[in-house]
Amino acid sequence: SFENRLILITGGSSGIGLALAKNLASRGSHVWIMARRPQMLQTALLEIEENRINQSQIFGSLTADVANEDQVNYVLDNFLKENGTPDLVINNAGITYPGHFEQIPTDAFRQVIEINYLGMVYVLKKIVPGMIARKSGYIVNISSLAGIGGVYGYSAYGPSKFAVSGLSETLHFELKYYGIKVSVVFPADTKTPQLD
Repeated sequence: SFENRLILITGGSSGIGLALAKNLASRGSHVWIMARRPQMLQTALLEIEENRINQSQIFGSLTADVANEDQVNYVLDNFLKENGTPDLVINNAGITYPGHFEQIPTDAFRQVIEINYLGMVYVLKKIVPGMIARKSGYIVNISSLAGIGGVYGYSAYGPSKFAVSGLSETLHFELKYYGIKVSVVFPADTKTPQLD
């Protein structure tokens, strides 16, 4: 049951993250979303609140770029003090940069790794200690089918999603002894603003 569970979703202002947030709100969860753009966060929050099933549900947003470790630490320190450790964290924030390998600038490779992989690491470094102390929690990391096998035109994006898979598998083994479950999801092409 997701009722009365505290859930944090990165990349929650659009696409898969927003769809998950609305679905979980309709199941009675307390949902918080994190993303970079305050305007999109506020619009998304209104959509999420429309799916509430009772007035006791709490919804909120956190403005931070997951690639910026200082921002992540600051907003999550405040979030944890006010709300406690989430029951479920969904690491969904991500970007893509398609193109032929030789035409993709080096900075794009760096940015994709910083957001898709290191952003996930920064969030989990703040959340996991509380889950360990409580001896419960669930982590869901969003990878991609491009994180299972190479996909033409995704030489920057695909490897970042391979890293997500590797981290998820390692955390599964390390954290199961604390009652913490880890899942990795491999969506195919999904109709989202990023795909457009």
